[in-house]
Amino acid sequence: MEKRKGIENKVESSSLIEEVTDGNREINYENVKLPSVMKNSIPKSTTVIEQMVEQSNMQRAYERVVRNGGSPGIDNMTVEDMKPYLQEHWNEIKSQLLKERYTPKVVRQVKIPKPNGGERLLGIPTVVDRLLQQALYQVLNPYFEPEFSEYSYGFREGKSAQEAVKQSMKYQAEGKRWVVDMDLEKFFDEVNHDRLIMRIKEKVNDRGLLKLLKEDLNPLIRGWINYFKQAEVKQFAEDLDCWIRHKLRNIIWRQWKRPKTRYKKLLQYGLEEQRARQSAFNGRGAWWNSGTSHMNECFKKKYFANIGLFSMLDFVVAIRNN
Repeated sequence: MEKRKGIENKVESSSLIEEVTDGNREINYENVKLPSVMKNSIPKSTTVIEQMVEQSNMQRAYERVVRNGGSPGIDNMTVEDMKPYLQEHWNEIKSQLLKERYTPKVVRQVKIPKPNGGERLLGIPTVVDRLLQQALYQVLNPYFEPEFSEYSYGFREGKSAQEAVKQSMKYQAEGKRWVVDMDLEKFFDEVNHDRLIMRIKEKVNDRGLLKLLKEDLNPLIRGWINYFKQAEVKQFAEDLDCWIRHKLRNIIWRQWKRPKTRYKKLLQYGLEEQRARQSAFNGRGAWWNSGTSHMNECFKKKYFANIGLFSMLDFVVAIRNN
């Protein structure tokens, strides 16, 4: 029955995303030809976001999300609810994406048991955000796939656990006997997102894409603190807010790279000449400098609030006042 339902959803998806022209809805997915394998460079005539929202790409993404199923996000929208919602709201969502105004929803946090005991905190995006993530993945994947090792089998098109087992058996036949099992603990929690963005920028330098990826940070923070809002976390929220701003100042300091650049930037952000010179040429490390008074004076809490950084402390205080 579940299998049949999945087939029906896939068939129905042929009329999912529609373009509106002169008030008439045009549906043309019965004979959609999937795009050919993309080259490792972005055409100058189109942006990543434009490729992402292209009809056939969105169609493929929708079919994949429907096929995967999964639980609803914070808005309680199910996979089955997505089709009518998109038929009504897709043009608005598309416009927001193209104008760089789209903001992902807060991620719902749930606990799931680990096989070896304990619990893992799992983030569940809304189905619409999962759709957009899948669409973006389909555009970006061809640019990065060639960089992966041929012996990397996880979460890759055309690769599987069965292939990994076959390769292991081949090693065994060659006389190899040692198996080394390694795992990066809490990788997705602790990976340096700014370094990740910079790596993406090296390959795909698209302003709209980078802005959309950075927009994922605030919903993750909101979702995380919302999960713990009933606990006594005011001091913890304040401390973590401070740490995040410290980290962002650290990134800024590193981006300036050279002492002369740092000197000019500190002057630009309002420091007196002598103090700016002493600070820029002090020879200390980035983390030390990002916690000092000269960087705190240049990049106060108000600066980060003005550029849209979510404050966990303000959120906790607002919840308690309500």
